[in-house]
Amino acid sequence: MNEAVKSFIDNKAADMLETLRTLALIPAPSGMERERARFCADFLRNAGAAEVRRDRVGNLICPLRPGRSGKWIVFSAHMDTVFPLETPLSIKEEGDRWVCPGIGDDTASLVVLLYAARFILENATEETEHGILLLATMGEEIGSVGAKAFTDDFGAENMAFFYSFDGNFRSIYPNVVNREMYRIHVNTPGGHALGAYGSPNAIEELAKLLQAVCGQCREYVASIHEGRNAFNVNTVSGGTGNNIADHAVAEMQFRSNRPERVETMVSFVKQYVQTHGTDKIRFTVEPYGDEAFWNTVPDGCIAEYGQKHLKLVQSLGVDAHLSLSATDCRYPMHKGVPSLCMGMALAYDPHTLRDSVVPGSLPKGLEILLAIFEMNGLI
Repeated sequence: MNEAVKSFIDNKAADMLETLRTLALIPAPSGMERERARFCADFLRNAGAAEVRRDRVGNLICPLRPGRSGKWIVFSAHMDTVFPLETPLSIKEEGDRWVCPGIGDDTASLVVLLYAARFILENATEETEHGILLLATMGEEIGSVGAKAFTDDFGAENMAFFYSFDGNFRSIYPNVVNREMYRIHVNTPGGHALGAYGSPNAIEELAKLLQAVCGQCREYVASIHEGRNAFNVNTVSGGTGNNIADHAVAEMQFRSNRPERVETMVSFVKQYVQTHGTDKIRFTVEPYGDEAFWNTVPDGCIAEYGQKHLKLVQSLGVDAHLSLSATDCRYPMHKGVPSLCMGMALAYDPHTLRDSVVPGSLPKGLEILLAIFEMNGLI
């Protein structure tokens, strides 16, 4: 760690925690990130940023410094949280943690990113190969809406690398998990619970399908020893009171880092429907939700930069490991942009009211992030 970096981290450690306290208490449900974006924009302008703007969907974009190549390394964190606007926000100090909805996912990493940008703005350097662009995305929690819009508008060809800072810095995600979601409808004639006894019941038929399909999926996932693969029944509904149910519906999701594995799990549903449908038991399977953005970055490239970042973080004394997850990296990687996600703090229990962060870990996160800048020849 060079002296300028060490001095900056030491001097800004307390300021980062005050910024975290302030930003964590600004509500930011997906699609309602305006106040957080305003706070971040003011922070960057006060730090000396010459250009800060919001794009057509609400992302905050701040080009910190151009490079010789005309390409940019994008450093991003997301502004939104999963919590509704009416969720009470207060920071409770419990041991070495601060507990507050959204504080770990993804407020802490956003704060560290802001201070890394401040370091760049305050420390002039010679022109570098690639430019540095800060991106605070909206809508990460609802299908990476902001990352998709930014990539399409900015152009994948203009990005040398894309970072998404999200989660815990002990987990490094050089590759992504995607999901496909399906609604499974069952329709039957229905009828009076007594008078039409014996007529197929849509709820019962759906239960049979789920039992069969889940059993096949569970065996299939257990047989795979690479990547991350999962399935889930999200919701089940149907029936109307004192009747034989004439309609029932389930929502299922299938996740993997490989599209062919999702295709296999979905095929179990389709095979069941084909073999068990009759004139009185009619199945319909339809996709819904956000699109799966399957990665097109070569496996060899992913392995190389995954190991490179893992060694860097471990060299800084962090017990880190490689994993896979669904992050804002999905769409850039779908467009062929090498991308990586990791957290900038010790954060725990995301998407729960127990969401928490170890505030004392933010200086270490800033050390890691500035080391990533240095590894990329940016400082």
